[in-house]
Amino acid sequence: MSPSPKTPSRTSVALKNIAILAQSLPQRLHTLRITSESHGRKLSYAYGERHRQIFPAGFDSTSSSSNSAAQRSYYSFSPQRLYDDLTASYTPEHHVEDIIVKSASYCKKNTTPNHEFIILEVEDRRSPGLKNFMVLDRNISESPSRSPRIYSSAQSSQSYAAKDEFRVSYDGDRRRLLAQCDLQDHKALETLVFKSEEPLLLYQLATLTRAVSFQRDKYHIITANCYWFSGLIWDCILRMRPSAYYKVAQGHIRGALVSWLRQSTNSAELEVTYEYVDRELLEIDKKFT
Repeated sequence: MSPSPKTPSRTSVALKNIAILAQSLPQRLHTLRITSESHGRKLSYAYGERHRQIFPAGFDSTSSSSNSAAQRSYYSFSPQRLYDDLTASYTPEHHVEDIIVKSASYCKKNTTPNHEFIILEVEDRRSPGLKNFMVLDRNISESPSRSPRIYSSAQSSQSYAAKDEFRVSYDGDRRRLLAQCDLQDHKALETLVFKSEEPLLLYQLATLTRAVSFQRDKYHIITANCYWFSGLIWDCILRMRPSAYYKVAQGHIRGALVSWLRQSTNSAELEVTYEYVDRELLEIDKKFT
């Protein structure tokens, strides 16, 4: 009787498996590279269809990976210009009906004079994962000769050219945007997160902001400052989207100019603004359909 074959040792089996893996590895790597490149092309194509004023060149892979991207500043839009870009210059390929405000934060700068502003997170629903950040606020276009922290009777009657603007991040970096705006040292007083089934569209917010900006187009130290501007916009948003998740930070009140003075939204002005914007949005929606 011939001897039975020897059972292969674990070492020889392992060596054989390694040899097979080594032979197939180049093909696996080639397949992985093709898959990765294909995914990259799809992502680049999807981002290429984006609205480039809202998602600027910093979102291109070639731009965002370069050192120069870190040096590029935000894009600035007046309420009128953003409104025009999203509505008057409407083209279907920009699909502005899918650019939504995902969340908003009402913020106050920690240093005097405690500037108040709104941070917006925007997203393109047609390109999952494509989101950006904006700062919305009112400033003085030209600095007054005297400090706004001194409220003399003469100064309280003065008005200045207002600078209302959306500042759009170049590459989607929230921290960099806030640093460029000198707003990184702040606290969030209130937060809104909008439901996907009842979103706030960016063109709707641009329409609202344009209306508020036109109401008092001059910056007044008491009656038409950043507190009034951000506060009226915020209260209109709350009324437009009552279903949104709403959080208020404990112990903080928006509109507090100084310890003895608080800017609050006038209810009649809120009503007039809301009704005007509602009518204008109906006309815009007719144009889009």
